[in-house]
Amino acid sequence: MAEDFFVVLFNILSGRPEITEIHCVKDAKVPLMRFKFDGISIDLPYAQLKVTSIPENVDLLNPFFMRNIDERSWRSLSGVRANMSILYVLPNIEVFQSLLRCIKLWAKRRGLYGNLLGFFGGIHLAVLSTFICQKYPAAKLSSLVSIFFKTFAFWPCPVPVVLPDRLMRSMFIPREKPGFWPIQLPGSEFDYCHSNITRSTFQKIRAEFLRGHALTKDMLSPSFDWAVLFEPFPYAKQYGRLVKISLSAFDKDDLGYWVCCVKSRFRWLLVKLEELQGFVDPNPTQYFDASSEAVVFYWGLQPGRNAWIDIEALEGEMKKAVKTIYQGSTGQMKLSIVNASQFTTKKWEDVSKNAELPPIVACT
Repeated sequence: MAEDFFVVLFNILSGRPEITEIHCVKDAKVPLMRFKFDGISIDLPYAQLKVTSIPENVDLLNPFFMRNIDERSWRSLSGVRANMSILYVLPNIEVFQSLLRCIKLWAKRRGLYGNLLGFFGGIHLAVLSTFICQKYPAAKLSSLVSIFFKTFAFWPCPVPVVLPDRLMRSMFIPREKPGFWPIQLPGSEFDYCHSNITRSTFQKIRAEFLRGHALTKDMLSPSFDWAVLFEPFPYAKQYGRLVKISLSAFDKDDLGYWVCCVKSRFRWLLVKLEELQGFVDPNPTQYFDASSEAVVFYWGLQPGRNAWIDIEALEGEMKKAVKTIYQGSTGQMKLSIVNASQFTTKKWEDVSKNAELPPIVACT
């Protein structure tokens, strides 16, 4: 089965003119193929059902198909099951879609969108948006935005955000331990959607919810301005120092895979920096340095327990962590501490918006 997916199907898709940047990620918690179809990024997860034959229209909410499957297959199917479960409880799908688009834009602009970095992924924001839409089925979009920020700015963490689920017959204890901001994954008996949130990212998320509430609590005021809510987070102004992570490869075709593998170990680096520094704000945006053909990340630092960081030793440890999963031509990684005064806001925007990026595998 796995060979049919990762070899046979991979070769079929690789031969299609619409498919670009295709790559297999076999050893992840959720095995999948990543590619672009006519420029649209797609994650195609792999799962194996314990059945002799599979009908054309599989109802993944039917417990029969979920019996005795392994945990990786369960995780692979959890996203689809979550989306299907959400549709069952939504009073108005169009209003939900509008709210979710709004919240996603806010999260991306404020540096809160990136599951690998301890922030929100798409499913997390979908569950939070569904929670609000379900509780206030008659509210208009503008009211829902205000209610969204008011609700989660003062959410009593670690109380989990839970949607009613027709699959759940009784209360249960999930296998994963609740963390800073537990959001239960609909359609799953044990999954929370919070697993990568750290102390620093929780602090940033809470602060941004409070900011959103302060800006939207009086939408009828003449001074209310939607544009302020969606202003990009000012990393260069907010932090005196930043960690610069520069990634490059000899072969451009290997760069995307190298970046993807390094990003899969970003949480390890984030926790390590928290131990040394106390607080780290990992900017999810990946920039491209055309002069060195490198993908670059900038993480904000604030004064913590130790102002000095042995960045070379940390770089060596990070390389060892990445090499345990990386298979391919050795890529280059350079960690350094830079002063924010070296960067103007305009320079950050120019790097992130105007440079033409090489093919980069999308990792979220």
